[in-house]
Amino acid sequence: NTNGQAEESEYISIPVQSDGGSPEAKYFGNYDDSRNAGSKGKVSIYVEGYDLSGNSIDGGSHGLSNDLRTYIAMASDDPSIKSLKITRDDGQEFIDEKSAIDPDYVGDWNKTIFAGNVYNVILELEDGNGWRDIDYVSFELARSGTPLDSSVIYYPGNNTIQSTSELFSIITDSQGNPDIKLRDMQGNALIDPFETDFYVQIPISFAWGLALNSNQEYEPSFEIKDRTSNIPILSSRSYRQSWYYADVMRLNYEADDESNQVITPILEDITSPIASNLNLAVDSNLKGSVSGGDTVVFSGEYSFESGLYQQVVIYPQIPLTLELTRAEAFKDTTLDYDEVEEEVTTHTFSNGKFQIPIKLPSYQNEFSFTFRLINLPANAQDKTDFHCSSISYNGCGQFTIKVDDNAPELVYNSWLVEKGQLDENDALREISGEMPTSTYHCVDVSFELEERNIGAIEDNLRLKWKYYLGDPIKGNTWEPYQGNYGTEPLSSELELSPGSGLSRWQLSGDCIDLWPITQPTQFEVEEKDLEDLPDDVNVNLVMWVEGSDGAGALIVGSGQYYENGSATAINPSKPASSTSSIYQLSFESAKFDVRNMRITPESPEIGDSLKLELELINIGLVSGSADLEIRSVTNNRQPVFEGYIVSTEIGIMQSQWVSIDLEEFTDATTGMYYVVYDNETGEVIYEGDKKGKIFNVKVSSQADDGFSAALIGIILVGIIVVLAVVVIVIIRRDRNIDFDDLYEEDDYEEKSYASVPSSEPYSAPPAPSVSPEMAIALDKFDFWSQEEIQGYFDQGWSIQQLEEWLENNE
Repeated sequence: NTNGQAEESEYISIPVQSDGGSPEAKYFGNYDDSRNAGSKGKVSIYVEGYDLSGNSIDGGSHGLSNDLRTYIAMASDDPSIKSLKITRDDGQEFIDEKSAIDPDYVGDWNKTIFAGNVYNVILELEDGNGWRDIDYVSFELARSGTPLDSSVIYYPGNNTIQSTSELFSIITDSQGNPDIKLRDMQGNALIDPFETDFYVQIPISFAWGLALNSNQEYEPSFEIKDRTSNIPILSSRSYRQSWYYADVMRLNYEADDESNQVITPILEDITSPIASNLNLAVDSNLKGSVSGGDTVVFSGEYSFESGLYQQVVIYPQIPLTLELTRAEAFKDTTLDYDEVEEEVTTHTFSNGKFQIPIKLPSYQNEFSFTFRLINLPANAQDKTDFHCSSISYNGCGQFTIKVDDNAPELVYNSWLVEKGQLDENDALREISGEMPTSTYHCVDVSFELEERNIGAIEDNLRLKWKYYLGDPIKGNTWEPYQGNYGTEPLSSELELSPGSGLSRWQLSGDCIDLWPITQPTQFEVEEKDLEDLPDDVNVNLVMWVEGSDGAGALIVGSGQYYENGSATAINPSKPASSTSSIYQLSFESAKFDVRNMRITPESPEIGDSLKLELELINIGLVSGSADLEIRSVTNNRQPVFEGYIVSTEIGIMQSQWVSIDLEEFTDATTGMYYVVYDNETGEVIYEGDKKGKIFNVKVSSQADDGFSAALIGIILVGIIVVLAVVVIVIIRRDRNIDFDDLYEEDDYEEKSYASVPSSEPYSAPPAPSVSPEMAIALDKFDFWSQEEIQGYFDQGWSIQQLEEWLENNE
């Protein structure tokens, strides 16, 4: 009824007849299944019956899962092989050529069968009559180009295989049976005998040393035959994966010449203190060393050579054994080396990679190691020796490890910090106890190390420093430092040179900036930063030397920085001396004074542009440039901004003339002088009034010619009047004549008379020390000084004009 189920009502029954055999008989019957032809309909058969004793025959029952036999009635269909593919053991298919869908293709290694490794031959098959109809499948991996047998015959019906191949062997399972897989196209086990599309996977491993050309590409051939065919089908147009063969391996040695480091193989110290630079150096110079008794792990890999030529590592999967030989070490009293006997060890590893722990002797010496593969499979080749014969670098077949039990040591009392800006012979160069801000941008540092193998330490030596608030052991980072640089120390490289004796080395740094300003957001230390501190708390600069020898031993006496942010100085347990590397930060800068001042012109007039010149002298303890602000004062009023002056660098107790051109005067002024401020500190460093440098600005002489002549005439008239009065008074006194008698009574009402002081005893005035005009002015304007009055006269004012001005402004 087309529902796919074998229901009891759908069966027909036919009688069968016996051949009469005994004790076994055969029964025969005929039926017609032509109704299922072409539609691949399933036919289910079972047998019913009883023996002469009435026992039921075990012949199955209705239903596809219970019947005696199920088959499909169909027309005969020829089988075919759709493809033969080769994959690596991890399932990665071989790649024929670089394409958009295969971007990882870089060479023939993608389709090379390497000896000893496992590969899968996968045949994709098809038979319209189902996989049970297949009689056999056969193939040859090398169709031509080799006399060696590479044929395989596989029988799907009973999952058996026959092979006499000289190229490869078939991989077996844990029970020793060929590990062959017959699957549907989804990878599931075949249960339905009528599955038409399926594949067979046959794992193989090629032998070593085969007489195959590694540069030749080999192509497989195959055929298939089913039970209804009389001849095998070749499937000539189906896909065949071609392949190459390779069997030469060697040590994968890779080095970076620029960084002078070997990438593989490597040595790693795993015993504290850890040797930081034990990696094998490209050159033959010994760099790394370890402490006696340390364990060093020697790691590397072996790979097939043809892959390495294309920068691809293909590991051999077979177990390999490495023989490691430590050569005999000889005694050397000059280097304090001890004698140690030879030692040979073997180490087995798989998949090409090895990690071998090496226990170093507890004796000081340089130990040479060689290594090679032993017990290789028949005809297998290791070309490490041949490859390394042209390479003298450490690590290619050999390496050396030094055991060094002597830690480097900072030579006591060799620590020296000096002011880098001062001359080398200056007695003030040495810094001890206090680090002034005038110096911290340029500091020279030097000290000595005691170390025989300086090559094992020179690459990681650095000077480091940090600023702390209070005791550095407490780890409190000074806030201004943290604002500039965070909480981590600053550092600088050091120069290495021979020291004062055998195994002593001089390290130095010239003009190191201990407070570098490299970013716009960073700032200088200001005096207020050090003034606003808690009582009895200082800002301490701590310097130390960071580094270790090849064995990982730290420098003795060099100070140290800890994970909690604290630090110890050089020789912290010693009494304070020149070897101490803790310095109290103090504020100090260049300081300037004005030694001389001059203006040009000396007597300025309205319309003149003034040039102000100052002679500066640096009275501070460090060189620096002056940043000045100029202001002017008139009649003791508020100072008025005039401009800035910035000098070039001025040495200690050195002087320099600086100048500024000021705008022209538009008004006459009196009692004018200049004030000079230091922009760095805001301090007044010069006041003109206190130095007698007061001046006036006059009206231009050309514009005032007429006015001056008139003024002179007025002054002369005034003088004559005054003199006339004085003469009359004198004559009257001498002649005893009454002043009124000099005039007739009739004339009295018609004339006006000057009022003069009343007749009192008169004494002659002292000889005048000022001009008559000034004398009159001093008498009239007693609230002004002589200098102020003279200033007004210089501007062109007369006594009468001054009186009028006073009346209008009362």
